[in-house]
Amino acid sequence: MPSPAVFLPDTPHDLVDFFKSWDALPKQGLIPRLSDYLDAAPIELQPNVTIVDVHAPDKLTVRLFGTGLEDVSGIYPTSEDLMLLFSKAIQEKAKRMVWVVVTHPVGYVCVRRCQTAEGLVYDVPAICLPIAVAGPGPYGFITYASVVDASQTMMLEENLEMVQDVQFVQWLDLGNGMPPVPPQAPPQ
Repeated sequence: MPSPAVFLPDTPHDLVDFFKSWDALPKQGLIPRLSDYLDAAPIELQPNVTIVDVHAPDKLTVRLFGTGLEDVSGIYPTSEDLMLLFSKAIQEKAKRMVWVVVTHPVGYVCVRRCQTAEGLVYDVPAICLPIAVAGPGPYGFITYASVVDASQTMMLEENLEMVQDVQFVQWLDLGNGMPPVPPQAPPQ
């Protein structure tokens, strides 16, 4: 049964396509299994996917970092802490957003403001969804980043260095309703 998620009209088509492939998978409750996703991963979108094991609200380990993301970032964070990709200023906000996704469960669309070492800034739309991992282990989180514009950094020979901000766009109802408020930035 498809999710009741409704996208805003200006949502990038590749984010919607990623959601449709995720939503078409067999579900364990409201969430597809990682093994089913890997068996049917959309080849054209897979290079921009990150899969994260969420062990606790503050322990997020990158299981897979797509080759397209490796190319634009120049880093290879597989088996590392997800927060290595985020500036210190937004790490708490990013952790809270992930924790809501895996415990509610719900999806969301956001725009990640990424910066290069030379200070160029690129906005990268992304979709974030829960994914069920095998056994009693950690929660799972999968995200697809639309790095079409950011790939221009390759022509400049600059890599996206770090996520400087995450702008929440919308929740995606997966069948369990939506959280009452958007994730808030931590107090400064």
